[in-house]
Amino acid sequence: MARSLTVAAACVLLAVSPSAGSTKSAESAIRSAYATLRNAELKNDATTLSAILDSNFAQRGADGSVELRDEYVKEETANTPGLTVTSLNLAITLLDVHESGAGARVTYKYAGTYLNNNVSTPFRGVREVRDDWRLTAAGWKLRSRTLHEEVTYLGGKIVEDHREQIAPTRAAIAELRKRAVVISTLALDADPDQFTAIGRAIGNARIVGMGEGTHGTSQFFAFKNRLFKYLVERKGFTIFAMEAYWGAGLNVDRYIKGGRGNARQAVASLGFWTWNTAEVVDLVQWMHDYNAAPGKHPILSFVGIDMQDPMGAIGYLSEYFRAHDSAEVEKAHEALACSANAVAHPDDKPSAECGHQVAVVAKQLSTLTGAPDVAIAQQAVTNIQQFLGFAGVSDDAQVSIRDRDMAANIEWVAAQHPDAKIAIWAHNGHVGTTTELSYHPMGGYLRQAFGPAYYVIGQTFGSGTVRAFVSDQGLQSVRVPSNPGDTTVSLFAPLNGTVFLDLRRLPAKSALGTFFTTQHGISEIGSMMDPAHPSAGMPMIVPKSFDGLVYIPTSTASVSAVDARQMKRELHENGDDWELFGLQFDDVTVSTTATGATLTNSDALNVSPAYLMQRFDAKPYAGKKVTMTGEVRSDDLVGYVVSYAQATAAGGSTVTMLRGKVVDVQKNGGWVPMTQTLDVPESAVFVDAGFMADGFGTVEVRNLHIAAAP
Repeated sequence: MARSLTVAAACVLLAVSPSAGSTKSAESAIRSAYATLRNAELKNDATTLSAILDSNFAQRGADGSVELRDEYVKEETANTPGLTVTSLNLAITLLDVHESGAGARVTYKYAGTYLNNNVSTPFRGVREVRDDWRLTAAGWKLRSRTLHEEVTYLGGKIVEDHREQIAPTRAAIAELRKRAVVISTLALDADPDQFTAIGRAIGNARIVGMGEGTHGTSQFFAFKNRLFKYLVERKGFTIFAMEAYWGAGLNVDRYIKGGRGNARQAVASLGFWTWNTAEVVDLVQWMHDYNAAPGKHPILSFVGIDMQDPMGAIGYLSEYFRAHDSAEVEKAHEALACSANAVAHPDDKPSAECGHQVAVVAKQLSTLTGAPDVAIAQQAVTNIQQFLGFAGVSDDAQVSIRDRDMAANIEWVAAQHPDAKIAIWAHNGHVGTTTELSYHPMGGYLRQAFGPAYYVIGQTFGSGTVRAFVSDQGLQSVRVPSNPGDTTVSLFAPLNGTVFLDLRRLPAKSALGTFFTTQHGISEIGSMMDPAHPSAGMPMIVPKSFDGLVYIPTSTASVSAVDARQMKRELHENGDDWELFGLQFDDVTVSTTATGATLTNSDALNVSPAYLMQRFDAKPYAGKKVTMTGEVRSDDLVGYVVSYAQATAAGGSTVTMLRGKVVDVQKNGGWVPMTQTLDVPESAVFVDAGFMADGFGTVEVRNLHIAAAP
C-alpha cells in the first residue's frame, strides 16, 4: 500500500458511460487497466504496477512536487503495518477518450482500520486525481497523475490533508504589498524601532510564540533574536522560554544572571544541536549583558520547557534536599537514582516503583512550605514525573504528551510570574494553534489557556539550504529547491525580501483574506530530512495555526557554534595519557593514580555528559577488532555511567566511536567490570577507552586495557 494511510489508485471502475466503436473499446481497456492497478496495489505487486505505468510516468502532488515512476512504485507498494482496508468506492466524474490518449477525473473514498498505539482505530478518506493515459503498442499506459486533494481521518482527526493550492491573484499580491512589513536587516544590533509595526500587530499579548519552519535555518534564528530584543526593550518582556530541557534552562539562567562559564558553554549545555548556533549564542550573550548593564531595569530570565531529559532536574533536587531537608536525602536519592536509570535505558519503560518513589518526594516537598525556592523544587519533581510518563508510552503517543507537558510548563511559569510577559522559542509545529492535527500542539493548549493574549508567529521560506540529520550520513547542510507549486512562495516572492504579515487583523473578505482561507504550503522541516524528499511545504490553512507569518526568501543552513569534542583537557601523569572532553566547567575535575583516574562533577546543574578516556597507541590494532576492559565504581553518584571507546586519526578527528552498555555502578559502591569491543580502522592513530558519565558526583575507573579480540 501507499506510504501512509493513503489508499492509492486502488479502485474498481463504477460509472463509465461507454460510447460506440473504438471509444467504447478504449473505455473498456482503461477500465481493465484500472482493475489491474487496483489488484497490484492491494497486493503490493510492484511488478504488475510497473507494467501498467508508462516509462516516463510521474505523479504531481497537490503541492507541486513531482514523484517519478520508480519512486512512485516503491512507495505505493510498500507495506503499511496495521492497515486494513474494509471498503473502497470510486466515481469517475470525467472520462475523455481521444485518438491516442484519454483523461480521467476520479474520486476515491476509502475506509478501514489502522492499529494505532496497538488500538484498532477507524480511518476514512477521500482522494481526487486527474489521470492521463496514452495508447502504446503494448496497450494503455498511465502516463501521469495529478493529485488534487487527499484527506485522511484517523479516529475522526485529520492525519493527511493535501489539497491543490490556489495561486494568489494580482489583487492579493497588491494587498500584501500594502499590509506587509519588509524587514531590511536581521542584525541583532539593528534599530529595534524597525519592528514597531510588528509590535503593533502583537499588541498587548502577554505570551508570544516564535516559531520556525526548520530547526536548521540561520535566518529564522536571527529574526527571533531581533524580535525578542524588541519585545524586551519596547514591550517589557522578561522571560525567554525555549524548547530545551528544563534543567539545562536553569544552567543558562544562572549564566545570564552572572554565573559561571560563557555564552558558548551555556548554549551548548542545552543539549540540542539545533540551538548550538552562533545566533543563539549571540542572544544568550545579549541577555547576559543586558542583565549586567548598570542602571535600573528588569532582569531577564531563561527557562527550558522540555521534559525529554530530566538530568538537570535530578541534579537540582539532589542539592536542594542536601541544603533544606537533610533527613530525607537518602529517600530522595533512591527516587533520583531510579529516574536517572530510566534516562540511561531509553528502550525500557520506567518501573512503576520508580514513579511511586518520585511521588513520595513530591509529597515531602509539599511539607517544606517555608523553604526558599520550594516552588522550583516542586517543578523539578514535575519535570521528572513528566519524563517518566513520556518514557512509558509508545513513540506515537509521545508526540502529544510532549506538547501537552511543554504547554503545562509554560502555564506554570506564567502562574509563578503573574505580571511577566513571556516569549517562547520553538518549532512551528509546537507553537501553532491548530486543532486539526493528529496531535494537540503546545500552542493549541496555550490558546485555550490565554486566548488572544497568546500571539503566535510562524516562519517559512522559499528555497536554500537547511541543516538537518540525514539517515546514515549525519548532520549536514541539505539543499531545498524552490517548489513551483508552493503558492506561499508565489505570494511573497514578488516583495523580494524578508516579510512579516499580520494574519489576525486580515479582513476575511479581502483578496488576501480570501487567499488564506484555503491551504498553502508552510515549511515543516524538523531535525531529520530525507534528501530525496527535500520539499518543505506542508499544506495548511495558515491563520488556523498562526497570528503572524514571516517569509524568508532564501534559507541558509545554520552552523554549530561549538563542538563539544573540541572542549577537552589532556592529562599526562603516571606514564599514562588521559583525555576529558565535554561541555564542562572548572567544577569538573580529574585526578589520576598509578592504575586509573577519578572524575568528579561538583555542580548539580552541570549535567552535560563528560567523557574520560585513556589513550592507547592504535598501531598494533589498526584494521582489527579490539576489546576494552576495565573497572568502574561511583561515590554518591546521581546519574549513570556508560562504557565508551573511540578511534582517532592524525589531527584528532574521530574515525569511529561506540557507546557501550550502561554500567551498574550503584551496586554497593564496589568495583564493577566493564567491557566493550571496537573495530579499529586502518587510519586510526589512537584508541581511546573509558566511560561517559552523566550526572552529579564521582566516578572512578581503573585497570583499563585493550587487546586484539580473539
